[in-house]
Amino acid sequence: MNCPNGHGKMREKKLAEYEAAPILGMRSVVVKDLPAFVCPACGETIIAGEVLDKVHTNLLVLVLTSDYVLSGEEVRFIRKALRLSQSEFADRLGVHRTTVTRWETGEVPVEAPVSIAIRALAAVPRVGSLNADQRKAVVSSFERPPLVGKHDVYNVGVA
Repeated sequence: MNCPNGHGKMREKKLAEYEAAPILGMRSVVVKDLPAFVCPACGETIIAGEVLDKVHTNLLVLVLTSDYVLSGEEVRFIRKALRLSQSEFADRLGVHRTTVTRWETGEVPVEAPVSIAIRALAAVPRVGSLNADQRKAVVSSFERPPLVGKHDVYNVGVA
């Protein structure tokens, strides 16, 4: 693969840690051992689509199994992962679209029962496509009430 900036051939490299927040739409997402193509001249980094899909799935599982009440950015991440508009998402949860907007912007905090409902909405269509460990983590996350607080950093693996 050639550098999009015209610097020649890019090299395959495994990045020990990569801050992926800008490409995933959330703050503080660190991907461990990320395979990527890196230009030795300018440092341009390209991540293959299938790798990015795996990272996205793994992040979704981490968000769904977090011990905390969802933040606004996590609600937005889940909604977009479900490929729903704010109106469609609101309809599925039985709330008004402006409520979803207020959650996503942080204007109104997400309450614990709503956090559980959102996680369930996202988990149901995905459970069949998860591996056994991921399924177990998702199912067990519904057995405990979410904590009020903030999750600092998501450390996502590619495996």
